[in-house]
Amino acid sequence: MSFQSDPGFNRIRPAAASSQKPAASAVDPQLLTRFLPFRRLSALELLLLSRQARLFDVRRGMELAAIGETDTDDIFLLEGDLALIARDGAVRRMSAGAANALGGVAQLRPRQFRVVAESSAKVLLLPYSLMEILPEHERVPYQVEEMELDLSEDDDRLFAALLIDLPRQNVRLPVTRAGAASIRALIQHPQIGMVQLAQAAMIEPSVALRLIGAANHPFMNAPVAVQSCFEAVARLGVDTSRRLLHLFTSSEQVPDRYSAVAGRFATAVRQSREVAYLCAQLSEFTPGLLAARAYLVGLLHAAGEIAALTYAGAYPELSLDGPRLESCLTRVRPLLGATLLREYGLNGEIVTAATVSDDWERDHGSDGETSADYADLVILAQLHCAIGTARARAVPPMHTVPAFQRVARGELTPTRSMAMIRIARAQAETGRAPELAA
Repeated sequence: MSFQSDPGFNRIRPAAASSQKPAASAVDPQLLTRFLPFRRLSALELLLLSRQARLFDVRRGMELAAIGETDTDDIFLLEGDLALIARDGAVRRMSAGAANALGGVAQLRPRQFRVVAESSAKVLLLPYSLMEILPEHERVPYQVEEMELDLSEDDDRLFAALLIDLPRQNVRLPVTRAGAASIRALIQHPQIGMVQLAQAAMIEPSVALRLIGAANHPFMNAPVAVQSCFEAVARLGVDTSRRLLHLFTSSEQVPDRYSAVAGRFATAVRQSREVAYLCAQLSEFTPGLLAARAYLVGLLHAAGEIAALTYAGAYPELSLDGPRLESCLTRVRPLLGATLLREYGLNGEIVTAATVSDDWERDHGSDGETSADYADLVILAQLHCAIGTARARAVPPMHTVPAFQRVARGELTPTRSMAMIRIARAQAETGRAPELAA
């Protein structure tokens, strides 16, 4: 049988210009699991990878690759038969589903075979640059056994559990049942746009963080990390963002209501929302700080606590001992939060806020800087949250902390503060999407 390249086609890659070029169609992430390189990927990774895959129907006799070519895509055979023709004319045949078709087709660069469709076929194309990332992506950079952690200690074993899941964004970050329901109700609207999707993500701290992390994932192959849910949705697109929010709020992400840490987890989420709304309000009195940014910083300030609570649930001796759990959370929250936020691509100001959120005496004005930053908002918002609660006795008077003097230039009145607290608590309880602009 003689194989000829199609003169009107000139390959199936996008760089080729041809009126006969077949149209690429959307790729179901589950199609990737037919092939060995992708079978160990998580649902998140499969979704992100499928976003950059293209599906093509090709005609019998069409040339897919030429000997010596250094092209930009790897080819995976889904249906039909291909012929791989060597320089000496020897022919190897490949059929969809066969053992030799469970990986890419003639993956070496430059190409060592001419690849031709021996029948009508369906192929999947993935950028070669992403295929090069996969082996590195499989490696775990954190070797827990080399970090001299004492796994009999509460702090160290929670940190070790986080490090094991961290590299591939597999950290367990659950959502509340009510928050998941609110987000799912919003994303089902057929006309939802980018702004509404970003606002929906910011109902739950875990969803906001995971969406930003997804946009900063190595599979996105982007040179600059996004720093907000609005930027994340813009990079991912409406369809992918909607599917991610659906994934992040699935029933598997909602903790068992009878879990030892379920109540404490719900409290942490509600307080994160309350701090977020207070930060947004405080930013209005602080020149140079943006309400949407302030809200996100406040929402994520306790990400380390949420992760720690989730992992603590695996240790009954810790999760069932209230004072011991609270003491552990106080110690590990800054470290786990900073580690998690950095790994998900967030920058210094959010990491700083998560690290110093309980540092009441923090004073960054010693170098002449007297303007407030987002960490100041989080510190002051937490002191507002303590008003009227049992925690009020454990924190210093608001007017005595350095952050108070920098935010609103120390002119916050008790009346104004109480009004902000009422608004923040009411908004935090509703679980509605914050109406914030990008």
